[in-house]
Amino acid sequence: MRRGALLAVLGIGALALAGCGSSGPKRTVDARAEALRFFPSDAPLVALLDTAPELGPQRAALAAEFAGIPAWDSIRSSLLGRLSAAGLPLGGLAALLRSEDPEPEDGLPLSQLAVGLTRATGLRSPRVLVVLVTARPAEMDHLFSRAAATGPLRPAGGKDDARLYFSPRTSFAVRDGVMLAAAGPALLRAAIARRDGDDAAQLDDGEVKALIGKLPREEPLEAYADLAQLRRANPDAAAIARSEPWTRRLGKAAGSLGPRPAAPVLDLFSEIEPSAAGDEALPEEGRASFAVSSMAVRRAIDGSGAGPFGRLAMSTAPLEAEVIITGDELRAKLRLSP
Repeated sequence: MRRGALLAVLGIGALALAGCGSSGPKRTVDARAEALRFFPSDAPLVALLDTAPELGPQRAALAAEFAGIPAWDSIRSSLLGRLSAAGLPLGGLAALLRSEDPEPEDGLPLSQLAVGLTRATGLRSPRVLVVLVTARPAEMDHLFSRAAATGPLRPAGGKDDARLYFSPRTSFAVRDGVMLAAAGPALLRAAIARRDGDDAAQLDDGEVKALIGKLPREEPLEAYADLAQLRRANPDAAAIARSEPWTRRLGKAAGSLGPRPAAPVLDLFSEIEPSAAGDEALPEEGRASFAVSSMAVRRAIDGSGAGPFGRLAMSTAPLEAEVIITGDELRAKLRLSP
């Protein structure tokens, strides 16, 4: 069903997550900044789960919205299978996202779950990286040590003080209260080297924060996207841009998904870039409302192969859209059909 696909990227990480930890966190930044810095500066897409205790009811309501939807249930089942294959209990991992201090004095998040794509060119299949930052590193360390001692999870060497683990379906890295998970160890090693290297190679957490700050409200699911990189990386995104040339003007963006009484609402904000070709005229400034059918999306991506991104786009339709363009900014509100 259409709504489950919206959470596909986050779902891949939310249930494939695994742990990290040592004697104690050595971080000098908040948990969200720490998580983002493992992603490359040109990352096409990163989704974030807000673990703040006060958003617990919204997270539960959003999960209830998607329960029973085949696409979401399939993702959840697959990812639970990954955890089971690694001998990692879901309950133990979920507990690591709960802070012992629900209201830190500095107001900075103590835990964070981030899931994103790490490649901006030549992307044909998702290169997904999951980052889990916890304020309970000793518990995470114990969880992984126990799984490695008693289950199919196996030590796989190290990288810059991180301990690597291998399971039949997922690889993990554990260091200083940060867990990384990916399909193979090469992605983990690259992410660790990036975090320890030049800041310019890392995703700019300040820019991500500023873009998310443009959204109308805090929601349990938030995301950052570099739409130019996504169009460059993904044939379905490129096909949609060819169908609607003005969308090539959309650059860095943020989105959030939250539950509503009638149907989930996706809020979007995007910067509008100057036209390079001169033929990418924007729609008229102001407010516009319209409906998007699944057939319209299918026509837009016809011939691109309808990969994961295209299937996700088709599954979100039909939807009601309200778009506001002012100057160099676009704001949109998309209400998914119940």
